[in-house]
Amino acid sequence: MSEEVLDEGKSGPAGLSKQTKKEIRETFDSLDIDGSGTVEIQEMMQELDRDKNGSVDFYDFQYMMSIKIKEREKEEWEAKERERKEKLMKVFQMIDEDNKGMITVADIKRIVNELDEKFSDLEIEAMIEEAELEDDDEVYEQDFVDMMQNGY
Repeated sequence: MSEEVLDEGKSGPAGLSKQTKKEIRETFDSLDIDGSGTVEIQEMMQELDRDKNGSVDFYDFQYMMSIKIKEREKEEWEAKERERKEKLMKVFQMIDEDNKGMITVADIKRIVNELDEKFSDLEIEAMIEEAELEDDDEVYEQDFVDMMQNGY
């Protein structure tokens, strides 16, 4: 999003709050389909004028904006999920100190000791069992990420 909207000389009438200017910019950006910084009016009219009567009423505009907002929200959610997964993968790599591509009971015990936490061997084994998909007392990266994303 361009910060140009905050430049009073280019943003139209004075007296608009920064929040209002931001909302205007977000609306414009949602109409700027190709990200060029411009809006093609004819394309926008074709998209907005659903009943093809040559005008755009509130319901046409609301419909189009709801689609744009949902698209933006989906993109934001996907970006947050990618970021969260990357963080979880970094945590996994910190636990998987010797880069085996898996976490073992020994890895968990090491981390527990480093963090000065108190877990019994039985509790640690239960953690591994909860996360592992195969019956091999090891947790692979995807198993770890899935477990953490599901609230464990």
